[in-house]
This record gives sequence, structure tokens and C-alpha cells, in this order.
Amino acid sequence: MEGGTFEGVEREGRWSGEIRFVRKDGTPGVSETVVVPLLDASGRRIGSLGVNRDITARKTAVEALRA
Repeated sequence: MEGGTFEGVEREGRWSGEIRFVRKDGTPGVSETVVVPLLDASGRRIGSLGVNRDITARKTAVEALRA
């Protein structure tokens, strides 16, 4: 994961940010990503859960308005 993601989850209990990616067809995109820890019944971290939302169209629209 990019730019201190795991450190952010450990330190703050979650991490969020934007991640640039390339689709299978080769076009670029931007996702808004949130990562949170998965804990067992005793509170120990057993994994992480990440949710990605494609915000490419929104970013493109904002850039067009600024231009």
C-alpha cells in the first residue's frame, strides 16, 4: 500500500487518501480509499479492510471547472 497506509491505520485507527491507478484498458483513474483494521474478539489486529471508490469523473469535473 502506498504512502504510510499501514502506519496510518496503526497510529490513527484508519487511513484514507487518493490512489492513482490504471484500468485494464490502460486508462488512468483515481480512487478514494479508506483502510481500517480488522480486529478479533480480543481486539488484536488480524487484517485490514480497504474500500475503494472510483472518483475519476468527479476529479475531472472539478479540474474542468477550475480551468
